[in-house]
Amino acid sequence: MRRLTLGPLTVLLLIGLASQSVFAQQDFCKPLDAESGRRFLPDRVPMESESIPVDNKTFAGVEFPNKSRIAIAALLGAGLSPEMQQKYQFVLISEARVKLDRWSIPAGMIGLGPASAGGQGGPILSLVARDFIGTEIDTIILKLDPSAKDERVSMTPTGPTSFDLHIGKYLIKGAQR
Repeated sequence: MRRLTLGPLTVLLLIGLASQSVFAQQDFCKPLDAESGRRFLPDRVPMESESIPVDNKTFAGVEFPNKSRIAIAALLGAGLSPEMQQKYQFVLISEARVKLDRWSIPAGMIGLGPASAGGQGGPILSLVARDFIGTEIDTIILKLDPSAKDERVSMTPTGPTSFDLHIGKYLIKGAQR
C-alpha cells in the first residue's frame, strides 16, 4: 500500500519541480532582436545644440519580463566637434528605471561618454552620463574586465531583471528597479 501512495506523490513532485524550472527560465530578461531594437531606437538623438545620428546597426539591449526594454547604441559622431564626439559616444534608452553599478537611472534617454581617470592597477576610465543640454548627471569608475573578449557594446541577461553591460573591455552590472 505504501508503494502506491509514494509513487503518485513522487510523480507530482517531479512535475512541480519541472514546471518551476520552465517558469523560472521564462522570467529571465532576454536580448532584443535586431528588428525590435531598430524599432525601439530613434534615428537621431538631440544632445546639447545638435542632433546626433544613432548607429542602429550595432546596438545592445534586453527586454525584461514585464516587456519594458533598455538599449544602448553608439552615436555616429562624424561631422561633430571633437568635444562633442568625446562627450557623446553612446545613447542609453530605457523604458524602466534601471540601476547601473551604483547609478540609479530613471526611464528615458541619456548620453554616455568615457573620460580618462587616474588610478593604480592599470587603465581606468570613467563613464559620464549627461542629459540633453550637456549637464553631467553622474560618473562611474570603470575597471577592465579580464574575461572580456572584444571591443564592442553588449548586454547579457543574467537573471529575471539583471544584465551585464559590456562597453569594450569594461563591465557594468545592471538591473531593472
